[in-house]
Amino acid sequence: MVNSNNEIIIAKPKSLGTVALDLLMEIDEICRKNEIEYFLSPGLVKRAVEEVDFDEYYTTASVYMTLEDTLRFIQAFEENRPEGRSLDYLGNNNSYASFNVSYVNTETTFIDITRGWDFNEFGIKVVINIIRNDIINKIPAFIETGRESNSNKVKKKGNWKKRTFAALVANRMDAKGDEFGSSLFEYYVKNYRKNPNSKKVFVRRFRKKRMYFERSIFSDTCLVSLGGYQFQAPKDINGYLEIAYGEDHEEIELKPYRQKNRIISTTVPYKDYFDSLEKKHIPIEDVFSQDREVKTDKIINKKLLRAVSKVYRIARMSEERMIIYQQLMENVDEIREIYDNEDFETLQEIFDEYDARARYYLKHKLALCPSEEFFEMECALMEYNGDVKKAEKMRDLLAYHHRKPLVGKAEI
Repeated sequence: MVNSNNEIIIAKPKSLGTVALDLLMEIDEICRKNEIEYFLSPGLVKRAVEEVDFDEYYTTASVYMTLEDTLRFIQAFEENRPEGRSLDYLGNNNSYASFNVSYVNTETTFIDITRGWDFNEFGIKVVINIIRNDIINKIPAFIETGRESNSNKVKKKGNWKKRTFAALVANRMDAKGDEFGSSLFEYYVKNYRKNPNSKKVFVRRFRKKRMYFERSIFSDTCLVSLGGYQFQAPKDINGYLEIAYGEDHEEIELKPYRQKNRIISTTVPYKDYFDSLEKKHIPIEDVFSQDREVKTDKIINKKLLRAVSKVYRIARMSEERMIIYQQLMENVDEIREIYDNEDFETLQEIFDEYDARARYYLKHKLALCPSEEFFEMECALMEYNGDVKKAEKMRDLLAYHHRKPLVGKAEI
């Protein structure tokens, strides 16, 4: 849009919280039609009880389902897939077995790599956490560069966390919510239908911590109102919140999420990635064929290996950049004072230590470290040294590659 002064106005997209709530309503509709039970996460139930609505920063909602209901949900989704929606299937690399399914708006979702061995999906989704029995000291079998492998085999060679990271990124991007992804999820869960007589079940909670519930908590449901709509929750709401937040859960205040120091990350839009695979004729799904004889210690698809290696290379750089970020943050107050006083000679001495790495990352269209604040200091130093065009080019590159809107497209 253009105003009366011929200035370009970027239309404000629908708030992220509203999009997450819309997805939650879609899940509720699928569950109602197919008589599937689900339970809002404790955080959402607390919001409903205290009548605290989604805020614009609340991008991810969570629900809990049993394994059986999750598989029924997947089947119902595949039979009547809504346009612009997909399911993501993900096993986790913690020291205990964990997995979930994400109901994703494909038009607003990016892969976001922030550390060398970890990654987050940056977009709008509702995560379906699995209610299941705990199995101590077990982790899922990971998809590793075109083969299934368990944790022991991965540990024999190098840093298994890094390698698992690359494998999970490839897995997440390739599954796409189709039949392949669904069968992969079944492959994960079929080994964990054990301990049926356990008195307690657990779900993976935010920040990768365990949360244990009495099985009776999930024996019955009630309806709670959130955002003007009714959703399913455990009938024993007070007991549910006590387990999640403690006996003083009523005194705990829900605060909006705000990231203190914005992180610039390598983002890969799903659609662009899939389009690039099609152009290169890379048949990712064939790599995971069930009739393959050799399932460990052999890479059977060189194209897949190159694709995963590229992701791994970016991941390694991201890990290095996070280390630099942490080092700079140790003296952030001093650096800020130097920058505010425009003492560029002293600032240059600080950044000279990372000069070689900065030039290397720039070739890959990455800033020195994933902090917008330090990125601006980098550009200011370029301008101070007379490299004004280089600073402008760098800002344009990073603006294009790292600052795409999460929701919708800019309207002009």
